[in-house]
Amino acid sequence: MLGGPRKLRDFLNTSSSDVAKWLSGMEQPPMHAFIAALQLILDDLDAGGQRLREVRSAGDKAAVIVSARRKPGAK
Repeated sequence: MLGGPRKLRDFLNTSSSDVAKWLSGMEQPPMHAFIAALQLILDDLDAGGQRLREVRSAGDKAAVIVSARRKPGAK
């Protein structure tokens, strides 16, 4: 999503050591960092869902075009 722990550190405005502790499970992140990371994931999933809908829509349009180009009686 962001491109690694350094970008996550910058996004959360925290230290590299804090991010390393959280990612290794040595410590739990504070609630505000957890919520910010969770929101980042949800936003990415939502954007991915939109991209998937766009790809499916484009695929549906392509299927209609291919179907229209088929000769009558062809399967």
